[in-house]
Amino acid sequence: MNIDGLASGMKTADVIDALMNVAAIPKTLVTNKITDRNTVIANLQSLNTTLQSLAEKAKTAASATSLARFSATSSAEAVTVTAGDKARAFSTAVVVDTLATAHAVVTAPGGADAFAGPFTLVARDGTVTEITPAGAAPSDLVAAINASGTGVTATVVPGGRSADGQPLSRVQITANRTGAEAAFTPAPRQRRRRRRGNR
Repeated sequence: MNIDGLASGMKTADVIDALMNVAAIPKTLVTNKITDRNTVIANLQSLNTTLQSLAEKAKTAASATSLARFSATSSAEAVTVTAGDKARAFSTAVVVDTLATAHAVVTAPGGADAFAGPFTLVARDGTVTEITPAGAAPSDLVAAINASGTGVTATVVPGGRSADGQPLSRVQITANRTGAEAAFTPAPRQRRRRRRGNR
């Protein structure tokens, strides 16, 4: 059984605790310094990482293709927008008044046997295609044009009636693509004449 300060009246337990706390002060100071130093090291490492990232971004921004990072978007699915190397931040509105149409021509009206070949198509770039139908009917010419692969489509359309009441037909030729680049010119058929020679 231990009674603190029974003889002297001094609280020896408190004195011992105080002395131990005093003795532990250097250790506490060292521990605090280590903690502070670790915090400083962690902050310096974080700063180093940030500086490296900033240096990479500065290097990218100084490159010739840095402006190419802009992207372009369109609110309409029919409109495609592409950002170039020198693109800048801006917005614009595009108003479409009219749409490009496909070039089309219609032949003169003719009877059931008025569409014999040859028939010539001249493209906008000057390419000449001679088409020779299998027969003289408008459907024969339509079939030959559609099979020629010249970028056009032909159809038979009514052309009224002749003076004697016979039905007439026309052949309508339409470019498969819109715009002026797909335009074409039909050349008139040249009928071959027989030359009579002197015997």
